[in-house]
Amino acid sequence: MKHKIVTLITILALVSTIALADINPKDGLWKSKMTSNKVTGCPSIVKSMLDKQGIKEMSKNVTFEKPFHPRSLFEESGHLKWEKTGTNKWKAVMNQGEDGMSVNIILSVRVVSDTKMNISSNVSMQLPAEMAAMFGGSGQCKVSSTGTYNYVSN
Repeated sequence: MKHKIVTLITILALVSTIALADINPKDGLWKSKMTSNKVTGCPSIVKSMLDKQGIKEMSKNVTFEKPFHPRSLFEESGHLKWEKTGTNKWKAVMNQGEDGMSVNIILSVRVVSDTKMNISSNVSMQLPAEMAAMFGGSGQCKVSSTGTYNYVSN
């Protein structure tokens, strides 16, 4: 009986170690798909720009760093400082402001498997009162988006 308990504990420890291991996504062609995009409090001009743009998909060939780091996926955002927030989870925060306007951007990536990643972005803009009055909307504009990156082929 004691031997069975030790064996069970060993198996559980091994399974939990495997489940908590960081995942390295496959190198190759990846395709993004945005699944939701919510805009609140933004001036109508910002809303119409987002509506015209729509939720775009894009494909790109990626060779990931080993161990995984999201900068391989977001090369065009080299100025972002990514922070590992947990097993297979990353976050980047950017804050900018001048002339009474501030922008806060939070990007999150969660590696679900070696062929799928969940992504989200939250953008908050604080507009000066004069600008909000001129363009309509509130002084607080928020855009929240979610989506996935899926592996296509190598």
